[in-house]
Amino acid sequence: MAKGTRQLISIRGEFWSRNKENFVGIKRDYQNPYGIYALYNGLMPVYFGHGRIASRLRMHDKSGSRSGYWDHFSWYKVERKGILRDLEILLLRMLPVYLHMLNRQRGSFLRCKKAQPANDHICELKRPKYGVAAKHNRRRR
Repeated sequence: MAKGTRQLISIRGEFWSRNKENFVGIKRDYQNPYGIYALYNGLMPVYFGHGRIASRLRMHDKSGSRSGYWDHFSWYKVERKGILRDLEILLLRMLPVYLHMLNRQRGSFLRCKKAQPANDHICELKRPKYGVAAKHNRRRR
């Protein structure tokens, strides 16, 4: 790492089992750090979030709407708390919606200007509208 450069992630825990001992361990051994986390159903991520990691995991563990859909989690302590929200939004916007199906929103970047392409080509693929079933146009024969 170059001199004067600050690292983004200082501690990480990947694919930990969902259990009380791991939640308590994060709080006890790592002082319940601020960071981002992912909830997994098997190997598929189903939710991304940010905040105090142990506290948020306990909340999701007790949640009626999410508790039945995840069995593992990964977490990352982020040194700069001010960018937690942007990191979560970046994950939500870059990954397909089926890889975070329990997140209700994609989020919006604050004070972010949207760049426009120099040459706007027609995309052959239709992007799905979130939460709306695709309509199939069928020709009658």
